[in-house]
Amino acid sequence: MNYSIVDASPLPGISYYRLKQTDFNGEYQYSSTVTVQKENYDFEILSAHYQSGQLAVYFNCEPNCKIIVELYDITGRKIYSDQEILSKDASINILVNGLSEGIYLLKANNGNRFVSIKVKL
Repeated sequence: MNYSIVDASPLPGISYYRLKQTDFNGEYQYSSTVTVQKENYDFEILSAHYQSGQLAVYFNCEPNCKIIVELYDITGRKIYSDQEILSKDASINILVNGLSEGIYLLKANNGNRFVSIKVKL
C-alpha cells in the first residue's frame, strides 16, 4: 500500500517520521524511519529599490522576525546598521540621502541565516 501525508507545521531542523501499522488482532509493525531536513523559515531579501533618497527593502521572513540590516559601500565600509522586527513579507526604508551613486552591499541576518544583495543607488 502507499501512504502520504503533509506536515502542515514542520519544526525547523531535522524531523523523523515513521508509520505504525496495527492489525485487527492488535499486532503492529513500524515502517522504516524517514528523515526530513526543514530549513528555518525561508529568510530572504526579495528586492531593494532606490527612489527619492530612500532604499526600500522587501523581506520574506517568519512573523515577528528580528533582523539586523547593514549597508556597506564598495570599499567594505559599513555606512548603515539597524535592528528591526518585521512581520511576514515586510519592508523597511533606509534613508540614503548624501550617498554617492554606485554599487552597495546590503546584508541582513535573522540570527539563523545571513543574506545579501547588491544594490545600485
